Amino acid sequence: MFRPSNRLLPLVLLISARFTVCAEDQVLPYAPEELFLINRQYPTGLKEDDLRNLTLSDPKLRIAYAFLIGAARGGPKIVDERTPEMLATLNDLKRRGDSATPLMLDIMEKNHNTSLEDLIPLIISRIGTIKMEPYLQYLRQMVKTRPDEISAAANEVAGKLFLEHGTPEDAKMMQDLAKKRPFLATSLERAHDYQRRKHPDRSNATETTKSATAATLPMPQPPAPKKAAEAKPSTASEESTSSTPWFVWTVLIMAACGLLWLLVEKRK
Repeated sequence: MFRPSNRLLPLVLLISARFTVCAEDQVLPYAPEELFLINRQYPTGLKEDDLRNLTLSDPKLRIAYAFLIGAARGGPKIVDERTPEMLATLNDLKRRGDSATPLMLDIMEKNHNTSLEDLIPLIISRIGTIKMEPYLQYLRQMVKTRPDEISAAANEVAGKLFLEHGTPEDAKMMQDLAKKRPFLATSLERAHDYQRRKHPDRSNATETTKSATAATLPMPQPPAPKKAAEAKPSTASEESTSSTPWFVWTVLIMAACGLLWLLVEKRK
């Protein structure tokens, strides 16, 4: 029988401890943003007309959009409406629509593991007029190629967007990620809770559909009672059964009369 030596025991404990740390997972801090955006001031005095004349490659537009996204870190609002420049930038993003997507994806690509990477698709979904598929595709690639780098915040955002705009395969992908990294299970559950609060009717969709269908269909009727004509065969049978004794008595009486007549004839 094989017995581990004393030299192998520390190695076994070390490997076991390593897998335990991986199973527990850790909170991943945000990475620094690209150098181009660090210590930059938001372009002051910008108006919608000024932004309209900027191309997607203009550094001013890139900085303006990055600051716009950063303004959403503190709460549910997209932008502090008291800041005219922020509001002008938001209106410019809405105006450009899908044409701004290449710039937004480029900002995400050059700012891995920062708040910009997960906030941009969230803000785009709140605007509601820009196609989400390019951003969903980016998130799918992020989960597949960098699963160990995803923070709880990024995981929650991805979960929300996949539940709202994605496919069943996306939902399964996020569940598999949470199994691989149990630390992310809590953020994924928050995404599910958010979806249930936002669409409380979806959880009862099946019951509602069944109720609506039942209301439109006619109620089943009890079987109709048998007609009198259908009952005639049984009545005739009963009558023939009840009339049988009278027939027997008639035959017996006639037979008795016949015997009596024969006796009388013999005596004569």
